[in-house]
Formats: sequence, structure tokens, C-alpha cells
Amino acid sequence: MKSDKELLDYVNMSLHNNMGKAIISLLLIILITSFSVPVIIFTAIIFAGTVILPFAILLFFVTLIVMLILGYLTLLANLHRKKPAVLGHIFSAFYQFKKNIGLALIIATVLVMLSSIISIFGLLFIPLDLDFSDMNSLSLYLFNVAKLLPLLSGILVITFFVAFIIPNGFIWFVKQEYANLSLKETFIASWKLTKGKKLHLLKFLLKSGGWWLIVGVLAYMTSIIINWNLSPTINQSTDVTFAKFSAIMNIFNTVYSVCFYCSIIRIFTGLVVFYDELTGFSQKENYKILDNPVPILQLTESSTESQNFDEKESGSSEQNNLD
Repeated sequence: MKSDKELLDYVNMSLHNNMGKAIISLLLIILITSFSVPVIIFTAIIFAGTVILPFAILLFFVTLIVMLILGYLTLLANLHRKKPAVLGHIFSAFYQFKKNIGLALIIATVLVMLSSIISIFGLLFIPLDLDFSDMNSLSLYLFNVAKLLPLLSGILVITFFVAFIIPNGFIWFVKQEYANLSLKETFIASWKLTKGKKLHLLKFLLKSGGWWLIVGVLAYMTSIIINWNLSPTINQSTDVTFAKFSAIMNIFNTVYSVCFYCSIIRIFTGLVVFYDELTGFSQKENYKILDNPVPILQLTESSTESQNFDEKESGSSEQNNLD
């Protein structure tokens, strides 16, 4: 396997002339996602008395967003493999909706469940001495929730990335390349590809994020610390002080938003590069979907057995020559 430096060069080369297309495509997904947020909030307010229906609608929208992200991975893969790549590729997961909805639903369910668990755990740290008749008490509670959201969001992203993306990051590429695989076989294949390489993959993806990721994390953590320590004081200060504080926070928010935006593109491209390096995908004669699922399912065992067999054959030949 090539060194991380060589793989990072592939990431840079993939995005050298294609960064604009990658940025616009991701922006389109963000815009589509932003339109779904008011619908989710409106639905939650209408059906506040029930739990199942708002949860089902949330899961539905998250599943659709996941399918857009899967399509975005297809676009980045095409850019890296020097295949035609257009904005329409972000909708590619919808082309075979019945085949892809199951995978997207599993990813969305994991994401929603993790969000729920982390949110409930985080809210336990906020005192619930709430009096709905007292607007000051309600405002203080909502203010504490708003302060906690950035921290919980960061915990969610890290948990989902380490616990799910690293061991299962290749599921979409495997499913594209081997169309006949079941969902179970797809996850098994992805797990086998990352077996013994999860830490290496994690390090490489963090390196792919580069300075964009480092600056983004620093700006994000700084904004959280400032918000936690200064917000109670600023809210009781003059309008001028509050305006200055808001301007500083907007600068930090803009910095980490832009940095995270660019680092996501680089990390996703790094995922494509790492997969192609592991499977020799870039060295294949074509990029058509293969019908035979056996090679990738037996990737680790077959390659090891073949290597051992070759070594035995080589040893036997040498022994015969000596005799």
C-alpha cells in the first residue's frame, strides 16, 4: 500500500481542478437540507402530543439526506477516477431507490438513535426546575439548551464518525461495485476491508482534513468556551457590548463553518482514495459494476491464502532445483 503522503497527493490532485464542483454540489445538499428543517419543526409542533409520528417524519427526512450524501460520494469518486461528474450525481442514490433505501435507512436510524441518546444524556446536566408560568424560567432553560447544542453536536459527529463511519465507511462503494450483494454482505465486505486498518483509516482521514480541520476545530472549541463563560454576563450588559459580542461570535462561526465545509470535502475524497488503494480499483480496466460478489467478500482470506500458496510453491520449486 502506498504511503499516506502519496495518498494525500491523490486527494490534492483529485480536488485541484474540481474543488468548485465539489463545493457547489455540497452547497446544493445543504440548501435542500435547510428546506427540510422547517418542515420537521412544524411537524413536531403540530404532533407534539405524540412521539412516533414526529420521530418517523424525522427519520424519513434524515434518510433522504443520507441518500443525497451517498450520491455526493459517487460524485467525488467520479472526480477522483476521472469519470464524468455532474451535479446530478448527488441524486444518483435515488435512481435505484428500492435497492438503496435500505442502506440509507440503516445509516439514518443509527444517526437518529445516536442523536437521541446524546441529547437525552446532555439534557440531564440542565436543572429542570422549570415553571411554565414564569417566562424568565422558561427563557433561562431554553438559553441553557442553546448553549449545550454546539457541544452535543460535536460529540455526535465524533461518535458517529469513529463508531460507524470508520468500520463501515466503504459500504456505499462496495454496493456500487457489487450490485448483487445483500445489505448484510455489504456490511461484511466493508468490515473486512477495514479489518486491521481502522486506525490507519482514521489517521489518514484526519490528515486529509488538513489545516482546514485543525483551524475549524480550534475555532469551534473557542466559540463554545466563549459562549459558555461570557453569555450569561453579556445578556445582562448594554446593547453595544452585546452587539460587539455577537460580531465576534459571528466571526468564529463563519471561520469554523467554512473550515468544516472544506474539510468534509477533503475527508470524503480521502475515503474514496483509501478505498481505491485497498481494492486496486483505480487499476481495473473499467469501472462497470461487477456481477460476481465473491472476490470482495473473500478479499482478506483469499489474498492471504493465495500468498501462502505462492510461497509454498516457490519453496517447493527451490527445493526441487536443489535436489
